[in-house]
Amino acid sequence: MKSPPLPLWRMPRSRYERLVDTGVFGPEDRIELLDGLLVVREPQGERHATVVGLVRAALQKAFCSGYHIREEKPIALDRLSEPEPTSPSFPASFATI
Repeated sequence: MKSPPLPLWRMPRSRYERLVDTGVFGPEDRIELLDGLLVVREPQGERHATVVGLVRAALQKAFCSGYHIREEKPIALDRLSEPEPTSPSFPASFATI
């Protein structure tokens, strides 16, 4: 007999940020908040670092100074998500917000 799936508890981004700010989660914990769920981030090796650098250089060249490239930094998308995407790009005016 198959068991029903376990219920999931979703955490709002504000609570996640408080936990980070108080030191419950630190950089060594390698987690991110996706749709209210804590998800383990995969380890990044030398190949990943090389590719991230190449992508950043290509995006910077393509967008020039009109955009800001953020490498692997948290970004608050909505009230339930704060992922750390590899190389998101934003208009330069967003960089000062």
